[in-house]
Amino acid sequence: MRCLLAVDSGGTKCQTIAVKEDGSLVGWGRGGFPDSTDCAHVHHGSGRSAESVNSAIMQALRGVECSELHVVGYHRWALDAVLGSGFQGEVVHHPVPEHDGILQLVGLEFGLIASAGTGAFVHVVAQDGSHLHLDSLGPILGDHGSAYHIGMLAVQAAAKCDWHPRHETSLKEVVHEALSLTADRGRGTSLIGVFDRVKDRAAIADLARLVDEEARGSEHHERPEHPELVEGRSGRGDAVANAILDEAASSLAQTVYDAYDSLQMSGLDYCLVGTGGVIESSDIYWGHLCEHVREFAPDLRFARTDLPHVVGTALSALHNIANGDLDGARERLISSAREVFRSNKEFPK
Repeated sequence: MRCLLAVDSGGTKCQTIAVKEDGSLVGWGRGGFPDSTDCAHVHHGSGRSAESVNSAIMQALRGVECSELHVVGYHRWALDAVLGSGFQGEVVHHPVPEHDGILQLVGLEFGLIASAGTGAFVHVVAQDGSHLHLDSLGPILGDHGSAYHIGMLAVQAAAKCDWHPRHETSLKEVVHEALSLTADRGRGTSLIGVFDRVKDRAAIADLARLVDEEARGSEHHERPEHPELVEGRSGRGDAVANAILDEAASSLAQTVYDAYDSLQMSGLDYCLVGTGGVIESSDIYWGHLCEHVREFAPDLRFARTDLPHVVGTALSALHNIANGDLDGARERLISSAREVFRSNKEFPK
């Protein structure tokens, strides 16, 4: 029997799913920050360390029996060593770019993709089949609007919190606690050198989750049943945290503008698909992004994925194992993935 193993090795985490020929999801795994202690590839992020990838793959394949394993992922160098020792059958690799399959998650063949996870990018699949990819340049050159970008802004906000009352923010305590630092020196001096001391960029990116919590304040609402229809809300919590989410979303919106204007998409029937951990989990960020994009592209439609990248990665290669009924296999994969990811709190996005 053939089986598909999809691997999404990102900056913060590695997620994997195992899929049968009929599209049923039969295994899943997760590794990465803060679980990883392997710093060999920290410049790539803990989700790409050998330890994280190994853990996620072993979890997904536990109890799965197949003679032919089709592996789809972005970084073959992180997969060979694990599969060589942990799987005895035939292994077939299908390398894919990170954006592959995302549009399929929302039932589209073309559109704009705005992704904000640990990193960030904008990718366009045009109606004529051409592609344009912007960013994915890492935290120093790019990743505008990413979780790392948000985390960096949070550290900067915590550093100047004592400069003037207008900078006061609850992020001061949150950032120091998250980074295991003591705020025993004033005017931000306790944070000097923090970007050099933190070995894994995922530690900075993880602050984005805390920024969203502070921006929401007491408004910890449940995720809506149809998240693709929700354009977010203004935060009722910390004003600085909300401003950080707005600034980061504005940065990603500028990348969207570069793609939108370069391809002269005004007046055409396109949808902007938001994806990635930041967009999927933060209604406030998504709302700011939609507002900024609508300023220059009022004709765009908006959709937000409710499943992680790894499911789209599997969809992009499902035809390699599907037993005849590809449409049925796709529907079965999406359905079974929604059941797993919405109910299994030990495997968050």
